[in-house]
This record gives sequence, structure tokens and C-alpha cells, in this order.
Amino acid sequence: MSQYTAGELAKACNVTVRTVQYYHERGLLLPSTIGTGGRRIYTDDDLKRLKLICLLRSIDLSLDDIDNILKDHSVHSDIAFLLNEHAYLLKNEIYERKQKLKTIDYLINELTTPSASNTNNLNDIATHMNNNPYRPKRILINGGTVFVSRYTATYFVKKGYDVYVINRGNHPQVDGVKFIKSDRHLLNGILKNIHFDVVLDTCSYEEMDVKDLLNELESYDDYILISSSAVYPETLPQPYKETQPIGKNSIWKDYGLGKIAAEKYLLKHNPNAYILRPPYLYGPMNNVYRESFVFDCAKASRKFYIPKDGTMPLQFFHVEDLCLLMEKIIQIHPKQHIFNVGNEEIIDINKWVEMCYSIADSNLEKVYVTDHNNQRDYFSFYDYDYTLDITEMKKLLPTQKSIYEGLKEAYAWYLEHPDDVLKRDYIGFIDEYLA
Repeated sequence: MSQYTAGELAKACNVTVRTVQYYHERGLLLPSTIGTGGRRIYTDDDLKRLKLICLLRSIDLSLDDIDNILKDHSVHSDIAFLLNEHAYLLKNEIYERKQKLKTIDYLINELTTPSASNTNNLNDIATHMNNNPYRPKRILINGGTVFVSRYTATYFVKKGYDVYVINRGNHPQVDGVKFIKSDRHLLNGILKNIHFDVVLDTCSYEEMDVKDLLNELESYDDYILISSSAVYPETLPQPYKETQPIGKNSIWKDYGLGKIAAEKYLLKHNPNAYILRPPYLYGPMNNVYRESFVFDCAKASRKFYIPKDGTMPLQFFHVEDLCLLMEKIIQIHPKQHIFNVGNEEIIDINKWVEMCYSIADSNLEKVYVTDHNNQRDYFSFYDYDYTLDITEMKKLLPTQKSIYEGLKEAYAWYLEHPDDVLKRDYIGFIDEYLA
């Protein structure tokens, strides 16, 4: 095996001796042996290691990330995840530079073509640019990696919006977003000096979530909070209307109370914010074990166990319709600021299961469970019969995706992402206690 001095190693990799010394100081590249007079001696393995370090540095990976890779470079999945994350950052940088080029082109045009606009100086041009077609609206999404937040990020990127997402980076990011890696409760000024046209808050579940985000936002125009129908007490007359009082729901308990606190804090500090209260959300990217549970049973040709007589009504809202509605709010700024949202089509459990089995092309045999009190042991929904009045929403979104078509889209996603659903052991309970 060949041996190299620090100078020879540096020359072989086209770096300076000081670089080799610095990597030694950082613990990235240690000599295999120490020769006479304390001279560092390196081997072929060290040369390979330095070449790997140089390669990773050439794609702008930080020394901390490189150190993590070198500590256990046999874990290919970890390296791939880190590189994938870095690729997103580079794509974001490319996107930002392209947007800057568009802005420069626009400025040049405004400054050299007097007839192009009524602006006379740079201050006027800057004001005018807020509405120019070359600057897409800048959107901040709290989350961006799971179900609603991920679908929302995907939707608005495809629509050409300038989408930023905040999350901890535990999942792959949506292509085209600008990724802000941070815990949402520990932003530490990372949003300062960034103006957002819209904040789409898909992941606030309690007052502190909203509070921490608002405290960090230096400048924004619109704020849309995805709340929940769980804010309505189950004792109210139905269908629930936006004008009815909100309060504790004994079915949803702390979840509903948290959403109420989030709503109240937001409206106290921004009375012009918009609040959307959906029923059960469904569609592609749904990691909650609802329609996927029925699809699992259908694919396995299992009997399906239905609570009571299966006539409990279910109201859904497709995640794409949610995005369409948010986009409409962004565009027209309706006077009403709180909306119940949902599909006009309301179906019962029987119909929902029949649709899922039909889409999965499986024969359905129903078993009605009448002697077990807690249906959540074996079924995806609480024993809670409720509907929302969506009259105000329909003024903005008069038609919605049919539930059957929405379930077809959900099934297509389910087939491609079998491991992305958070499954509960309903089937195990059924086999042990009900079958």
C-alpha cells in the first residue's frame, strides 16, 4: 500500500496542504500513522477518503454533513436522504436566481421603455412590481411534508406560486418549494426580512402554534388557518353554521379545544385572517387510516365490519377542493372570514364502504356490528353523527369533486404509497374479537 505525506496527498487531490491540515483539525481526515519527527503519513485509504471529501465539498455540502456521512458511509439510505435534501436546496437556489433574472428583466424594461408603464422612478416601479406578472405570490406553508400541508405545497407549486415551507426536514420535500429547515417553535428570526403574500397555516393545533408563527412573521398580507369542525359542541342544532357558538366537543375533546384556542388567538391578533372548518379530509397523500383501511380490506377480499346499521352520515372534503377554495380566497378576499367547508354530497357508512370496494374491484360482504360499544376499536370514525352548513362556501366553490372520483384518486395514490399510511390494528381487533 502506498504512503503519502500531507503535501503528496494534497497534490493528488489538487488541494492545498493547509486544506489537508484543516480537515485533520476538524477530525475528517486523520493520518494512518505518525512518522519520524511527527510527520503525518497517509495511505491509499486516506487518499480515497480525501477524494470523497472533495467530491462532497464540490456540491457544497457542509463539513458537518460530510462528517455525518463519513461516520457511517455504509448506511446508503441516510446518505441518499441527506443528498436528496441538499438537492432540494440547490433546486430552490436555482429557482430563486431565475426569479431574480425575471425581476432584472422587468426592471430593465421599465427603465428603458417609458411607454411600458406609468412609473417614473425606481420607487414607483417597486410599488408597481407588487402586481406585475413576473412576481408570483409568495406563500408560506407551515409543514409541507404530510397529507394536507404536502398536497397544498404541491398544488401551489404547480400553479406557479413562490412556495416556502417550514418543517424539520424529517421527510422528503416537495419539488419546487423553498425549504426552511426549522422547528416551528424555534424559528429564531429565520423569517425576518421576508414578506409573504399569504400564510397557509395547515398545521396549527393549539394557541402556541399560531402564537410562535405570528411572533416570527415580520411582514405578510393574508393568513388562512385550517381549523376543524371539531370546534362545534355536539349539542348544537345541525347542520352546524358559522354563526353558532364554538365550544367543547365531548367527542373531539382536547383536539377541538386546541383548535378553538388557535382560532381565538389568531383573530385577536389579526381580525382579517381567514378560518376554514373542514369535516373529514380525504384524497391523495392521506396518511390517516381511513379510506386506506377499507382499501386494505378490499384488496384482501375481507368481509367489512360496519358499526350498527351503517346509516351514520359522513361528510368529506377533498384536499384539492380545499386548495381551490384557498386560492379563491387569495384572489378575491371575500368579506366573510370564517367558512365551514365540505362536500355538498353527504353519504352514509354503507355507501362509503361500497364505493371503496367498487373502486378496488372487490366483492363486498358486510357484517354489521351491534354488540360492541366502541366502534373506534375496529372502524376509522367515531360514533358521531354531524354535518356542516356550507352555504357560504358554495358562493366561492359552487361545485366540488364527487366523492367517488375523489376516492378513485385516493386509491391510485394508496397503491403507489402503501408504506406512507399510519395504520392502526383494526384488522387484528376484528380477527380476535369480532370474527
